[in-house]
Amino acid sequence: MRIIVCPHELAMGGSQITAIELAAAVRDRGHDVIIYSSSGALADRVDDLGLELVISPAGNRLSLAWARGLIALTTSFDPDLIHTYEWAPSLGAAYGVRQLLATPQIMTVLSMDVPEYLPADVPLIVGTEALAAEIRSQRDVDVIEPPIDTDTDRTVDVAAARRRLGLPADALIVSVICRMTDELGKASGVEAAIDAVSVLAEKLPVRLLVVGDGPALPRIRARAQQVNAQAGRLVVEITGNMTDASTGYESADVVVGMGSSILRAMSFGKPVIVQGERGFTRLLTPHTASEFLWAGFYGSGGNGADDLLPALRKVLSQPLLRSELGAWNRDLVTSGFSLRRAADRLESLYSNAATSPHHRTQATVRLSQSLARLAKFYVARAVRRRVRT
Repeated sequence: MRIIVCPHELAMGGSQITAIELAAAVRDRGHDVIIYSSSGALADRVDDLGLELVISPAGNRLSLAWARGLIALTTSFDPDLIHTYEWAPSLGAAYGVRQLLATPQIMTVLSMDVPEYLPADVPLIVGTEALAAEIRSQRDVDVIEPPIDTDTDRTVDVAAARRRLGLPADALIVSVICRMTDELGKASGVEAAIDAVSVLAEKLPVRLLVVGDGPALPRIRARAQQVNAQAGRLVVEITGNMTDASTGYESADVVVGMGSSILRAMSFGKPVIVQGERGFTRLLTPHTASEFLWAGFYGSGGNGADDLLPALRKVLSQPLLRSELGAWNRDLVTSGFSLRRAADRLESLYSNAATSPHHRTQATVRLSQSLARLAKFYVARAVRRRVRT
């Protein structure tokens, strides 16, 4: 098969990494795959994997230029299928190549909700069983949890990883690896980690390693500088973006975060503390796993640093517990979230989508409904902004 994969951008992030690594896994099964996306930090990862990249205009919002570029690429490449990630590329492809050229399309949304304005007749993949159950009565939906390359993402030599980052060999390292944004509560989670570690640092040789870039980074960096100045030593280390964050995971004693970052940390055999929006914090154990396996490695509601502090203190003070949780996490992610398993499922979905008949009249009706819902969404958002001002 010939496939065009469209991440919404190539900034560092779980959805984008999933798109790229699954594209490479499908390519390795003998398919011809092109990535169509605006450039970003992950462009080097695309190159490392030997994937062809066609640079697009920005795709994280609706763009006529983006859609025109995809139409031109589709005309020249003649793909069997377009695979879009997140809402803007999915709408752009549905309004463009699927409607005008009748090119089959499948879309993935790895956010914690699915916008109601996405066309209901385009096959959809989501990342959690809970989200699929919520919308299954309304549309065709399948589940592929964010996959992890468990063959590559594994701990080999913690001491060497720490040397590469200049980290103390005897320190207790807490890693947070994510995009620094207010979306999904990510930045507030990082700030909670800074606050919790600043308290622990009064009695423990602990250091927080913060890896990632994004619009909230200046605010987070300022908070880290304040904590370091008060402690008189380096308690919070901000690295910014790392094209390959493997050393950040391998160096850690415990990883704090959400979504695919948590899964990747589990693949490295690390104990993990799951965060979410509005202060959600919970240590992943065999007793708490069921809720995350159903709803994703995320949550809502909690006390932020006040919940994170005792969870970190518990894990960091018990080496045996860290070892047991890390080994259990590694087994769980290897058995249920491997890249190989996800690629098997995706290849099957590609085959089904590419061979399903295209009903132009039905597609036109669905797109009209989608446009109406999209217009309603924008009007409602404009009203909310006007009320706030």
